[in-house]
Amino acid sequence: ANIRWGLDATQRSELGLPRHDELHTWRFGLERMLMGYAVGEASEAGDDWNDIVPYDEVAGLDAALVGPLYRLMLTLSQWRQRLSEPKTAIEWDQALSALLADTLAPTTGAEEALLGRVQAALEAWQEEITSAGINITLPLAVVRESWLGRIDEPQLSQSFLMGRITFATLMPMRAIPFRHVVLLGMNDNAYPRRAELLDFDLMGMRGHYRAGDRSRRDDDRYLFLEALLSARERLTISWCGRSPQDNSEQPPSVLVGQLRDHLGHGWRLSGQPAHTERDAGEHEKMAAALLAALTTEHPLQPFGADYFRAASALFTYAEEWQGLHQNDGEADGAAAENQALPAWIPEGPVTLTHLIGLLRDPISALFQQRLATTMRDDDLLTEDDEPFAFAGLGKWQQREALLQPLGQRLAHRATEQNLAELFDQQVERQQRAGHYPPEPVGPIIRLQLLERIPDALTAYQELLARYPHPLPVTPRVLHDSGIPLADTTLKLEDSLSHLHSAHPPTAHREAEQVARIVLLTSQIHQGEDLHWSQILRHWPAHLALQLLYPDSTSHLVSPSGTLEIPGMSVEQAQRRLTTLLTCWLSGMQAITPTHPDLAFAALAHAPASGDTPWPPDDLCELSDLRDQTELYQKWEKAWEHFPERYPLVLREFPSLDALLDAEGFGAASRELYADMHSWISAARAPVAEEETS
Repeated sequence: ANIRWGLDATQRSELGLPRHDELHTWRFGLERMLMGYAVGEASEAGDDWNDIVPYDEVAGLDAALVGPLYRLMLTLSQWRQRLSEPKTAIEWDQALSALLADTLAPTTGAEEALLGRVQAALEAWQEEITSAGINITLPLAVVRESWLGRIDEPQLSQSFLMGRITFATLMPMRAIPFRHVVLLGMNDNAYPRRAELLDFDLMGMRGHYRAGDRSRRDDDRYLFLEALLSARERLTISWCGRSPQDNSEQPPSVLVGQLRDHLGHGWRLSGQPAHTERDAGEHEKMAAALLAALTTEHPLQPFGADYFRAASALFTYAEEWQGLHQNDGEADGAAAENQALPAWIPEGPVTLTHLIGLLRDPISALFQQRLATTMRDDDLLTEDDEPFAFAGLGKWQQREALLQPLGQRLAHRATEQNLAELFDQQVERQQRAGHYPPEPVGPIIRLQLLERIPDALTAYQELLARYPHPLPVTPRVLHDSGIPLADTTLKLEDSLSHLHSAHPPTAHREAEQVARIVLLTSQIHQGEDLHWSQILRHWPAHLALQLLYPDSTSHLVSPSGTLEIPGMSVEQAQRRLTTLLTCWLSGMQAITPTHPDLAFAALAHAPASGDTPWPPDDLCELSDLRDQTELYQKWEKAWEHFPERYPLVLREFPSLDALLDAEGFGAASRELYADMHSWISAARAPVAEEETS
């Protein structure tokens, strides 16, 4: 709903900021939610009530959450105004008690206990203020610090033994016997604790200390001794023995060091001679052996290799790091072999989406379509700042939200729409919905964000004028590849959208001169080259179109220009679709070692033609690839984005050279991408020559 911060414009102005409208405040967003629940989707005419753009995602069971959220924000707004005024202690007691009653409703025993502590702290504060006879008005900051500070103070009434495991700090008079005692964080300079001395503390000044004065360090020594005496079966002491910066050795606490020295001088391992029978050199070695037997050194990180060695006594529950060391070969002396996947048969027909996923990323397609596994971060973080700039995905989303609704309206009524008026109306609505920053920044950002979008809409409208009749019924595509499965054959079955015809279809005549016209938000040109990762998403649909309407053209309209993919015969389309289905079935059985970002760079460097083997001989070996400076630089530049965009590729091939060295890289690249590259490049070449001339 584009909520960022602030209750409303009034609260923002109280913070010294310019008083703008309600844009991006809680009031603004909640009004959009309630309007969306009341009216649903916004009308195409743009006549929103009170200029409130409905947020139509609020529906069904989610609608029940809007009411409590609205009441919460209304309550907070009322209490913000009420608490901002100074009051006397009695007035504060009444106001804060009412605040607790209005906002907190405990549902568990722990919450009731916490609320009781809060109320008890408020009562104690009120009693102290009353007994002190303070009648002046107090601001909120003073009351808040005095009241809430009491909640965190340790209380003697708190229970010490709460269960089978007790967590506590080292405090006096707690020398209670335990079977196991574990002391954590016994680092150097951390224990004994160092107290901050005040300027007027005479006990801390040199020459003023007297016998009997309290010393925090001596108290900590005694507490350490009490902890030792409390252990009945096992005492475990932990400290950070290595520096996180350079892995250099760090000593433990002075007290732990003294304990270790005492153990080395007073105890021995079984089989070692008595201390009286050793010389000085033997004594140091045997003491070091004793301390080594008593000490376990853990890696600093949970992915340390020692946790995953079969011969190591260490273990971990963090199994997600096992993959880092499964090929180390340290456990068994040989690298672990990848297990082949069992044979797999799809449960139903293949769709165009399946083929698009294979072309976009063959390796990730195996994980996503067969194994239902992804490595995307699905945690969405709520934005706290207004959208003053857009980049990457945010820029694409804003352009998509503007372009696609306009494209849908043009597709149904291409000749009846005033494009300039529609565009301005949609931009103004996006502004009122909070997608753009307020003035004076808003117009500047919109100018940069919406660059070349009107040109794309104009080109789209011109194509729709050539093919003014959208097909009334979405046609279905069915292609039998003939590839045998268990009881049937592999088939492609899906529906085709974005189809328009030059003449209206009738009950007695099918559509003629059909074209597929798609309005894209992403650019399909990169300078003089094509953006193949965007084009390949429409190649399966273009092939399927030829099965229904042979020699039909696909038009891809984008802000960077329009690409026309020529049609072909039914036999050519069937052969290409069968090849794609064969590659898809193979890609669901094992890793397909290729990627379009690398394959199309190689095809641009050395295009495939006819039945000529590809890649050429000079592109088969890595030693030769390094000699292809221009190509290899393109590959390295593309590989820089793989960790962020294609993490599953890096799971199988940690480096660029590993993927290029993989068996079948050239063959897979040719099977998937060479035909598409040749067909589109050959059709585009005459256009490029005409533009050059």
